[in-house]
Amino acid sequence: MNKADVTKLFKKIKFRYPSFTIPSEVDDVREMVEEWLIDLKDVPLEVALANLREYAKQPEHKFAPHPGALAVMPSVHDSYSKLMKELGQDSVLTVEQMQAKAVPISEEQRRKVRELIEKGATV
Repeated sequence: MNKADVTKLFKKIKFRYPSFTIPSEVDDVREMVEEWLIDLKDVPLEVALANLREYAKQPEHKFAPHPGALAVMPSVHDSYSKLMKELGQDSVLTVEQMQAKAVPISEEQRRKVRELIEKGATV
């Protein structure tokens, strides 16, 4: 992230949190940008914005976030967990769709299975 990205981030924060104050003095703004940049320099803007969106979704977050709250990088574990959750949801949906389309075994099929069992065939 660079200084321009930090200012974009400030605009997004201000939009979601009107009480977020950006100094009116140019020197104070520069200092604030520099301070935030120390914590966010290794964080891509897209990650910080995604973290801001997640932060804002939490009802207990009534005040603007600090830079550390936006600097959290997703870990491999988080990515894996998200993927597994999505795959699990897809699997549940597939099973539900299969159950909705399933038809019960017919009496003819039951009779044939019973005959095979009586003859000693393994099922």
